[in-house]
Amino acid sequence: MFDFGRDRGLHVEDALAVAHAGPVDPPAQPWHLTPARTLLAVSPYFVLERVDLPAGTAWALDADQETWLLVIAGEARVGRHVAGIGQAMFIDEATAALQVGPEGISALLAYVSPVPVARLLERRGAPDGGGGPDLFVAPLPSGGPVPAAPRRALQEVRV
Repeated sequence: MFDFGRDRGLHVEDALAVAHAGPVDPPAQPWHLTPARTLLAVSPYFVLERVDLPAGTAWALDADQETWLLVIAGEARVGRHVAGIGQAMFIDEATAALQVGPEGISALLAYVSPVPVARLLERRGAPDGGGGPDLFVAPLPSGGPVPAAPRRALQEVRV
């Protein structure tokens, strides 16, 4: 309603006329896509997820399009670079190897897509000797299909 530091008219009455002073709707609950991935927000333009990866594990992050990783706890080696708390990495059209540090890692992942990408994150060297994709264990609220991302060859991570 206010425009501090600017020399222009304030339309307080108009702002108050359209303001909703009542209670707000509760925020949407995060949606657990897998044990490691939680959907926080999705729009026609991007997806925002939180990933929580256990200590000492190895993963492949398949960033078919522009992808941002922001570490909020712990650390991991991403390609040749180490990312710690508060550090961000930009990965584009690459498959980046993630080696999780001794305390695990929690990070925010933002990427260009109208829906969550099923094969975005794959565990490597699982304790059962397997590995393979970290696939969805819960359907999306819309019930719509989730496309798999095309596979790309390993490329350098850009930071």
